[in-house]
Amino acid sequence: MKKLFAVVLILVLALSVSGLALASNTTDVFQTGDGNIVEIGQDGDNEATVTQVGDSNDAAITQDGKNDVNVFQDGDNNTASVTQDGQGNEAEVVQDGDGNIASVGQGDDSNWAQVIQSGDDNEAGVIQSGYDNDANDAYVSQDGDDNQATVSQIGDGNDADVIQDGEDNIAVVSQEGTGNEAAIIQEGIGARLAIGLSENNEASITQEGDGNSASISQSGYAAYLAIGASYGNEAEISQKGNSNQAEINQDAGAVALAGAVSGLNYASIDQEGDGNSATINQLAGKLFLVVGGDAIGNRAEVYQTGNSHEAIVNQVGSGNSATLTQGLNTTFSKNSASINQIGSLNTADVNQDNNNNDAEIVQDGSRNYAFLHQDKSKNTANVIQDGSRNEAEVNQDQRDDATVEQYGKGNYAFVDQDNDNLGYIYQDGDGNTAGLFQTASKNDGSIWQIGDKNSASITQSAQNNYGYIKQQGDNNIADIDQSSQENKAEIYQYSSNWGNRPGNNASITQSVGTLNDATITQSGSSNLATVAQSGSNNTATVTQGNN
Repeated sequence: MKKLFAVVLILVLALSVSGLALASNTTDVFQTGDGNIVEIGQDGDNEATVTQVGDSNDAAITQDGKNDVNVFQDGDNNTASVTQDGQGNEAEVVQDGDGNIASVGQGDDSNWAQVIQSGDDNEAGVIQSGYDNDANDAYVSQDGDDNQATVSQIGDGNDADVIQDGEDNIAVVSQEGTGNEAAIIQEGIGARLAIGLSENNEASITQEGDGNSASISQSGYAAYLAIGASYGNEAEISQKGNSNQAEINQDAGAVALAGAVSGLNYASIDQEGDGNSATINQLAGKLFLVVGGDAIGNRAEVYQTGNSHEAIVNQVGSGNSATLTQGLNTTFSKNSASINQIGSLNTADVNQDNNNNDAEIVQDGSRNYAFLHQDKSKNTANVIQDGSRNEAEVNQDQRDDATVEQYGKGNYAFVDQDNDNLGYIYQDGDGNTAGLFQTASKNDGSIWQIGDKNSASITQSAQNNYGYIKQQGDNNIADIDQSSQENKAEIYQYSSNWGNRPGNNASITQSVGTLNDATITQSGSSNLATVAQSGSNNTATVTQGNN
């Protein structure tokens, strides 16, 4: 029997007439069948409920006033569109099926919209606008495959939540106003077999105004088997204004097999204004096997323009990279930056401009690299590395403090400072190298090494500088080079050598100056000490022996 094609067209208009109260309309439509269409137009204090169970259904509702809409569709290829113009509107769209599209548009203030889709190839879009009282709420939940969600809100005190549980989801939230909150939660699996490009979840939040909050949480696998390129989750947050907060949390496994480039998660936070806070947490699984390509870990990027910002990046896994940039194009900064990485082959990069900044990099693992650059003055830098063959570099301008601590073998540390700075390097292990380079005057540089076959070097130019090197172990090399006048250099080498192992080597050079002081103290045997001074009224003291 040929199925009937049912078309239901309902048009209810309750127009206000001069001297009459605004009408209150109620419409209920229930349809079961194929190819159904429902169109409802209402003006007043209205309610509309549409339920469709079948195939190829289309529901469109337009209301003007304080309205209430509920649309439920269960079937295939359904489309639901709700447009409301008034205050205190409510809209709910629930679609359970295949190829559904839901769009909600609301006007004025205090609107509420909820879109829930469970199925395949769903798209959800919510647009809300607020003027006086604002406070709009939008909630989008999608459970299925290839879902897309877009939420756009204008006004103050708005709240947007997007939750997606499935594969290859994309969520975009845009808010304009103050005191808004946006949250995106995505959980899914990229592809069990991917030929070409395999990507997991994508999320983006854009906020303009003050006192806003944005958070993105993503978890899932990139691909079990990828022939081509495989990538994990991608999250981006952009905020323009003051006192905003942004947080990104990513937890993803990698690929079992890949033939090109294999990557995990990517997170980016861009903030413009003052007093903002940014936090990125990335937890990665392993790149189980990569054939014929490159393996890259998580990438975290934070860009903050303005003053009094705080940025934190936490990464667990190998091959990760983190970049923090703060205080560009400002006259006063006072920013705080922190990077914590657990694993090997990680890279951390911090760049801070202007004054009164604080930065810390902590890396636990081997073959990690840390770079920290601070411009202007009164900045503080701390680098801590625990593992072997790590590298740390710190670059500062004037009146700054820098501390580098390394635990392990074969590590390298270098600190470059200009005027009136304090630099300190501590290394515990064998075969480490430490270098301290300070230009101008009134600098204080110290290096302390524990272990054998270590090398320490301090270079200071100008006057009134102090250089100090302490080494505990055998077969170590220490060198201090100072130019100009009124400088002081001290080298202490403590050895357990009693003639069976090579001794230590210490050298101090003080040139073109007066009133310089040099001291070398060595214990053990087979040590070598050299002091070279030019100028007048200089003092040199060398003490060697088994003390």
